[in-house]
Amino acid sequence: MRHQGTCTLAILACLGSLASVGCSGGHDTTNTTASPATCLSTGRPAPSACWELVAPLGTGGFPPEKGSFDSPKWAPGRWPLTPEPVVGFNGDLWMMSQTHAWSSRDGLNWTHYPKTDWGERISQAYAFFNGRLWMFGGLRYNDRAPLNDIWWSADGARWTNAGNAAWSPRKGQTIIVFRNKLWLFGGADQVKHDFSTVHALDDVWNSDDGLHWTQATAAAPWPRREGASSWIRTSRTAGAGNHRSGFVARTTKLLARPRPAKVAASARSSAHSPR
Repeated sequence: MRHQGTCTLAILACLGSLASVGCSGGHDTTNTTASPATCLSTGRPAPSACWELVAPLGTGGFPPEKGSFDSPKWAPGRWPLTPEPVVGFNGDLWMMSQTHAWSSRDGLNWTHYPKTDWGERISQAYAFFNGRLWMFGGLRYNDRAPLNDIWWSADGARWTNAGNAAWSPRKGQTIIVFRNKLWLFGGADQVKHDFSTVHALDDVWNSDDGLHWTQATAAAPWPRREGASSWIRTSRTAGAGNHRSGFVARTTKLLARPRPAKVAASARSSAHSPR
């Protein structure tokens, strides 16, 4: 791997299962290691590792996109179901689908905005960087074609197509902000009609502006993967699992960790519904 400056980028590829406490449903959620007994209601404060149910089953709603048969659809009083949340302007949560956007300060109450149509797709990546929301690539739903287009927005509703990235078209890539740069890890560039992956990637790219990308390595030491989870730990990045070993669920439950100022979490939907 080619080092950039004096930074050390450490990717810790954990091949074992990740514990997902308090969540169920969806695909590949077996082999969790946490004991459910630690989170049962006992009248005492829940341990910090537990999740609290703050919106019960059935309170979410799917993006009301044209041609979508998912139900129930989002309406005021519901929270957006299947879009991936990203922390954006003023620390608010944002979710985006093809022609809709939502923001929330508490994760429960959501404000809706019509947004620029960036085309029907799934498995795109998001980031908040340099005061803008960014969207990268994904999989075009109709013909299962991977994408590498770049979109950005200064308000969450109006989006600009900035062209194509230097990295190859892909879905399920992981993008994080680290040391004032965007970093991209892996993804999948070949997919069957049933959405199963034919070929995944293990390359790493970075960008200091979101538009121009430099390849850090063509083959990282961790196995090829898509849908990996990454986070910042002190001065290093860390990654764990993939779409088969982490928390992957399609659920209409909304859960939140205690002490949200100290814990940031996101769940990728495994639903093959365009958004």
